[in-house]
Parts: sequence; C-alpha cells; structure tokens
Amino acid sequence: MAAQSMAGGISFTLARGMNEGILDADQYSSTVLNGWTALIQAVNQDGKLGWVQLPGSQPAISHQGDAQPCGVGRFLLAGSEVFRFP
Repeated sequence: MAAQSMAGGISFTLARGMNEGILDADQYSSTVLNGWTALIQAVNQDGKLGWVQLPGSQPAISHQGDAQPCGVGRFLLAGSEVFRFP
C-alpha cells in the first residue's frame, strides 16, 4: 500500500482541479476514485489512518496507524473534494 499522505495530496489536487473546471473529469476521475478507495481502506478499526509517511530526516512508512497530521489533513481535504463530485 502506498503512503497515504501522497495519495491524499494527489487525490485532493486532481479532484479540486476537476471540481473547479480546470481538469477534464473523464481523464482524471478514475485516478481520484482509486486514490480515495486506497485512503478509506487505510483507515484501521480504531479509525486511525495508517500508512502515512512520517516526517523527519530519515522518514519511514507508518504501518501502525499512527495518525500523522499531514496524512489526516490530506485525507480530509481529499474527502471534501470527492464529496463535491457531481
């Protein structure tokens, strides 16, 4: 599973571009929906988002569901734009 902080950022950016009429929905909607699916599958039973890239000089992937603010924020941003899909 990919780092969810990146999936959230890409999904948010593409979805926002489509919602604002900048990007073609036919071209990018499947990418956004695949990213959103990966994001929701990374939420563990405790409701924490796992697989988030940890910050620092030697980053590693978090497998334990440590709720890192950058990953959670991007998850919420992506969700807000996916929610706006027509």
